[in-house]
Amino acid sequence: MNKHQWMGLVACLVLYVIGIFFPQQAWGIHFLSFTGTLPVFVTGIYILLVWLMPVKTLSWREPGVKSWVVPATVSLVMMALIMAFPIVEDFYGDAYKFKSYVGVRITEIPDMAKDAMFRLNASPWDGEKTILSGTTYLAYATGWTYGRVFLMLDVLCAVICVLIFGMFVLHFLKGHPLKWPVFIAVMTLPMWWIFFGHMEIYAPVMLVHTAFLLLLVVAFTKCSRRYWGVSVVFYVLAVKMHGTALLYAPALLVTGLYVFGKIRAQQLSWKMLGRWVVVPQILGGLILYFFVFGDHRDERRIQHVSEAFERLFLPLFSPPPPLDHYNLFSGYHILDFMNAAFLWSPFAWVLMASLWKCRVRVRNLKGIVPLMAVTFLVTAGFYFMINPLLSMPMDADLFSLPSSVLVVLMICVIKECPVPGSVVFWKRVSLSLVPLMFGVIWVNSNRQMLSARLEVLARYNFVSYYEWTAKILGHAFALEPDYERKKERWVNAIDSFRPQVDSGYSNEYARLLTLYARYLIRDKKMYDEGIAYLQEAWTHDHEDLDNLMYTMEAWFLKNRFDKAYEYALLLKEYGHPNKPKSYKIALHCAIGAGMYAEAQALSKEYIEQWDDSEQVREVYRRLKENDSPETLMALFAGS
Repeated sequence: MNKHQWMGLVACLVLYVIGIFFPQQAWGIHFLSFTGTLPVFVTGIYILLVWLMPVKTLSWREPGVKSWVVPATVSLVMMALIMAFPIVEDFYGDAYKFKSYVGVRITEIPDMAKDAMFRLNASPWDGEKTILSGTTYLAYATGWTYGRVFLMLDVLCAVICVLIFGMFVLHFLKGHPLKWPVFIAVMTLPMWWIFFGHMEIYAPVMLVHTAFLLLLVVAFTKCSRRYWGVSVVFYVLAVKMHGTALLYAPALLVTGLYVFGKIRAQQLSWKMLGRWVVVPQILGGLILYFFVFGDHRDERRIQHVSEAFERLFLPLFSPPPPLDHYNLFSGYHILDFMNAAFLWSPFAWVLMASLWKCRVRVRNLKGIVPLMAVTFLVTAGFYFMINPLLSMPMDADLFSLPSSVLVVLMICVIKECPVPGSVVFWKRVSLSLVPLMFGVIWVNSNRQMLSARLEVLARYNFVSYYEWTAKILGHAFALEPDYERKKERWVNAIDSFRPQVDSGYSNEYARLLTLYARYLIRDKKMYDEGIAYLQEAWTHDHEDLDNLMYTMEAWFLKNRFDKAYEYALLLKEYGHPNKPKSYKIALHCAIGAGMYAEAQALSKEYIEQWDDSEQVREVYRRLKENDSPETLMALFAGS
């Protein structure tokens, strides 16, 4: 082995070691740290073999089959992997919103689904509505549950995406020595995880965005108006599915001008594209950022966001504690973005870094490479500014979308510019990075591993992005089957966070205490301990109405109906969880406490406002007539 081979081996080993020993900070590459000692050992041996095996072993012959056969075979393997290793419990992105629909079958199409399907809008939520509408139509047509529809949609999109990406690589790089290393790298991208049973919109979005970019490159390289016309159709579909496709509009326009003879490829230099594509988009983005959305100064709280464009970008300046660790240029955000970007394509970043040696030649390139490069830079810059609504590790599906732009750029660069290093070297690099994809898939498909990963992400999130920490921990511990172990993990998390919390406002810590109290009250029947945690939580957040709900519930289950009634009145005052329900809760507690006059007044108020409950009408009648009020509790059985 020469010096470069040794450097490559050490770099690959160091990459995995960083993920294992620094799992919080290196969340984009930490998956092996959750798999146990044996898989780590096997991976290490595998990487050593890849780098130490003789050159002759890596001198592959071209398979004597048609070019579509290998991508088709890989796509079938991908389908089998998705069916065998789907995400065991999906908490990434907005998937938690759809969990209650997993087993649901529908018998008619809701009007909301019809409206969303046939409306074009660049709103951040419109693409989600479009794809959810499509899944609704599929569920209706097939009779499948929503969960099965999402899985089958993921499988279909993965098969097509792998097939077209693989065929593009083999055709576009036909005869190129780096064709097979690039093919391996593309077929094992970490971003493929979004196709593994992820109940979200990103499988079809990734497919359509990728198809559009590939068509655009083909249209440019062939100077084909027909391919450009097809790419326009896919572009409209891409915008319909996800508004970030608007970032590709300049590339589509420039390609159109080229194929219709309005400009020449030699005119498309870095300088020209920077002046007419990058600068206008930067100026437009700054106007939106500072003057339209005003996100440069923002409180960054997103748990109660209701408007589509609210909290869209990260602020320049951190809001007050506890949200003061995360802003546009904070160290935590830059670290998060580096992790997300590494998941786009590790191979692409290694290859791009190697181009430093031939930077003069790259700088002189014109045509498709500068065009795709400025498209990627604008896309990556936009994603850098986006507020990761659920924290970047949990919103990794959204932040996977730039991967297709990066990979297409990499392929175009390889086509146009000689890459330093031997073919065998790049084969070793691509093979060394394969475990990253399988690590992501394996961890997400295993309940214990995923639980451990989510806890690590929550602990990191508490000191960085902060928002949604309690929810992420709740997801992690929901996957823990052992009750005693679950309680131990809750207590350890609370104890580790407590020294980091001052006596002031800390809603995530309060929420963590509240969720643990709910677990103690409902699952362990430990009412006094649960109430103690709720009281501590209230000192850090006086706005959490769930705290009042669980406190009322604990006193009620202790048969202390008088105390429960005190909290029920507060719930009624705030209308939590909703106004009618809060009245019924207060009514139930009043009857339990023998406060029949108060119960009669509450039931009368309820009837005057809603009069939709036979149960409440019966309570009111019997209280008014003094008809066995001591037996009224039986009317609430099961409610």
